[in-house]
Amino acid sequence: MPETEYEFITKEWLQSELRAVSASSSLRDAKNLIIMDCRSSHEFSECHIRSAVNFSIPSIMLRRLAAGKIDLLSTIKSSELKERIQNGYKVSLIVLYNDVGVNTGNATITSSDTSTSNLHNDQSSSMDYLGSNSADLTGSDSTINVLYKRLKQDGCRVVSLQETKLESELDCLAQKQREIE
Repeated sequence: MPETEYEFITKEWLQSELRAVSASSSLRDAKNLIIMDCRSSHEFSECHIRSAVNFSIPSIMLRRLAAGKIDLLSTIKSSELKERIQNGYKVSLIVLYNDVGVNTGNATITSSDTSTSNLHNDQSSSMDYLGSNSADLTGSDSTINVLYKRLKQDGCRVVSLQETKLESELDCLAQKQREIE
């Protein structure tokens, strides 16, 4: 299966965005960012980015989703995630991450405009804060891969968290977010 062109964000961009959303009293800013943790429910319960919602489904459902036989909303157990997806499906920036991340290779990432409100108003500037690279997110049938492709097919704005040592990065992001609050 050919590799997909992925867009990604850095942990620094996400941290900055989470700070801005937490400091903002605007619900619109919070709704413009949906963070989906594509790891197992167990891994999610041990450690996750505070505003993330877990997306973990059985392999048979994942195959059906990949084949287009079922829609995304029918696979979501979490009522919070289902509501957030319904309300912001094509307008929110959806950030996906798992325990591997994206291998960015030689791609460069710049950060000049990092607000989700600007993302909402000017989608053409998205490459100011996003990088892109042709990469495989641990196999064409992985949850994050299937979800990324499906969201892109549906016209959603979706990115993946750049490759990191995720456990320590999640701890760091979660700790810094607690310090802000």
